[in-house]
Amino acid sequence: AKSLTSNLVVLEAATGNGDTTMVEGCMPGIFRFIRPSNSNTDTLIVPITIGGTATNGVDYNNVPDTIIFLPGVDTVTINIYPVVDGIVEVPESIIIGIQQLSCSGTTFNVITSTLWIIPAAPVVATIPTSTICLNESITLSPSVTGGYPPYSYLWNTGATTASINVSPTDTTSYWVLVTDTCTGGADTGFVTINVINPPNVTVTFTPSQVLEL
Repeated sequence: AKSLTSNLVVLEAATGNGDTTMVEGCMPGIFRFIRPSNSNTDTLIVPITIGGTATNGVDYNNVPDTIIFLPGVDTVTINIYPVVDGIVEVPESIIIGIQQLSCSGTTFNVITSTLWIIPAAPVVATIPTSTICLNESITLSPSVTGGYPPYSYLWNTGATTASINVSPTDTTSYWVLVTDTCTGGADTGFVTINVINPPNVTVTFTPSQVLEL
C-alpha cells in the first residue's frame, strides 16, 4: 500500500586525518553517501542541500545539488577541496543534508553531515643563538610551528636535512628555509653561532718546603 519507508541513504563526512577538519589548500575532505547493497539494482537520484558558512564554489570546489547512484553502485563520494584565500578567519562550515522520503513521497527525515575549513597557520622557523668554544661542534635544529607537516629544509650550507652539525672556526651565521610541502607556506630561520677562543691557562707550581724536626 506504499505505507513503508524507502531504504535509507547514510551520509558520512571525513578527512584523511580521520576527523572532519580540512586545511585550506592542503587537507581535503569527502562526503560519502551509502545506500544498502540490497537495493542497488536501480538508479537512485538523491537531491541534497548545501549549507554552512562557507560558500559553495568560492571557499571550496563547486558541489552539485544532486547525487546519482547508478545500478550496482552503493557508494557515491563528493570530494571537497578548500581554496586558499589568504584570509585569516574563523573556521567555516560545509553542511550537506539529505531528505529521506517515504514511498508516498512525504519527507519524514533530514540527515546532515558537516566538514570544517580552517586556514593553515603561517610557518615560523626559529633557531636559538648559541656560543661554543673553538674546535667544538653543535647541532642546529629549527623549531617549526604553523603550516602543515611534512616540512622540507634547505640550509645555506646546501644541506636538506632537518638538522645539521657544524663546527665553525669563528663566529658564523646560518639560515634554513623551511617549507610546508602541503600548503606551500615557508619561513627562514636565522642563527648566529658565537665562537670563543678560550685563553691559555698557565699553572705555576712552587716547590714545597719540607720542614724537618
